[in-house]
Amino acid sequence: MDIDLIAKIAAPLLSLIVAVLIKHYLEGKSRLVTYIGNVAAFPSNNAPQTHMHSVVLQNAGKKSAANVRVPHGVPLASVSVKVNPPMHYNFEFSPSGTFQILIPTLAPKEQVTISYLYEEPTVWNQVSWPSKSDDGLAEIVQAIPAPRPNKLVRYSSVVLSMVGLSYILYWAVRYALQSAT
Repeated sequence: MDIDLIAKIAAPLLSLIVAVLIKHYLEGKSRLVTYIGNVAAFPSNNAPQTHMHSVVLQNAGKKSAANVRVPHGVPLASVSVKVNPPMHYNFEFSPSGTFQILIPTLAPKEQVTISYLYEEPTVWNQVSWPSKSDDGLAEIVQAIPAPRPNKLVRYSSVVLSMVGLSYILYWAVRYALQSAT
């Protein structure tokens, strides 16, 4: 039995299986990301303070997000809501008087900005709560997103990672087969 030949054949096959499994788990569903935008208060001498904030909701996955829900902890009458870009959405009301925005579908890489305007004593974390879709809760990010590297850099890193994984698997299989004999 030629151990070296078996290791050379097994390592790339195992690398391919691992790569397919990783791709399946990382790209198989929608991935909602929520960016908390600016939060601001505008003081007034005679009237209550006016507050505003915005939430950017993005589908960063490879599959469309279905039934995206943005729940709120206050009644719709106490807050002014603006959805941009204009798209189809509905308000759903709960028995307690609070509401949620229902977006039927959010395509991959699509994002929507929801802006809020309200007066005190309401504060921003009472207004918007974590978003969710049929695939789960949205990830909340409190940072400015950076641009993705270009395709050449992404593909090069994947190829180099696969070469490294094949190398490690080759030596692991070779060592295991030599230890067995």
